[in-house]
Amino acid sequence: EVWSKEGTFEGYRGDHDSWEKISEGAIKGQGKGVGTQIPVENFLSVIIEGGETRAFYITLQTPDIRYAHGEGYYAGDKVDKENADLCIFEGVGVSSYPFDLYQYFEPRKF
Repeated sequence: EVWSKEGTFEGYRGDHDSWEKISEGAIKGQGKGVGTQIPVENFLSVIIEGGETRAFYITLQTPDIRYAHGEGYYAGDKVDKENADLCIFEGVGVSSYPFDLYQYFEPRKF
């Protein structure tokens, strides 16, 4: 599943009602160390206007999602990837499905 909301995730940890589900479905991992793409047809469109901030929450119903430790001090203080149009910051890892209220690991990059 992929969820999204306008603005940052801060202040909305564990707040299921503030997020919109934009993708769901079953996919098969491509193997250890190989990125797995979610088919584009599984997504609802999300428009991000210039200067807008948008949060994304990517989750599985099993403990199989993989991420790396971030390089910043906390989520949102270090850019992980960027180009001329988009800037993606390090985020947090959530300890359980679907929206854990208390246990997060940060910073993380996906």
